[in-house]
Amino acid sequence: LHGGHRVGSFWRNIPGCEGRAKCSKCNTTETMWHILGECGATGGAHLWGIAKRFLQNRDIVIPDRPTAELQLGMPLCEVKDEEDNLRIGETRLLRIITTETTYLVWKVRCERVIEWEGDPGREHSPADLTRRWYAAINARLDLDMKKTSKRLAGRKAAPVQRVLATWT
Repeated sequence: LHGGHRVGSFWRNIPGCEGRAKCSKCNTTETMWHILGECGATGGAHLWGIAKRFLQNRDIVIPDRPTAELQLGMPLCEVKDEEDNLRIGETRLLRIITTETTYLVWKVRCERVIEWEGDPGREHSPADLTRRWYAAINARLDLDMKKTSKRLAGRKAAPVQRVLATWT
């Protein structure tokens, strides 16, 4: 997290890539905190809105757009009921949805900044962001279903009940 990603000042020392140091939309030095929690160009607000609505179907409440610190800490979060009992399926779903959403925000930013560098006005459409979010979540669901197969995973097969508790 401390200088490990290619953002901001990293690009200032690379000839021809100096423009990547600043966010083209916000005109501020790009940092991981800016990309994940503040920037309006990454599509983060839209993606987190989808995630929030998806989780609300399971009575899991998250902020409209979690800060970068919260996004990185979400894998430690637990969902509990009124009696303070751990809701295992909901906790696992929260962790999956938040990590996939965070990673998608990062991927979308990289496409915009690096792949589309020659077209600074180009942005991802809300429809494209929605399609990609559901594709990422469906890929995780598909992976979970495959992990329950004793034929494919052998002794390391995931318990069917855990996967059902997560996705039902």
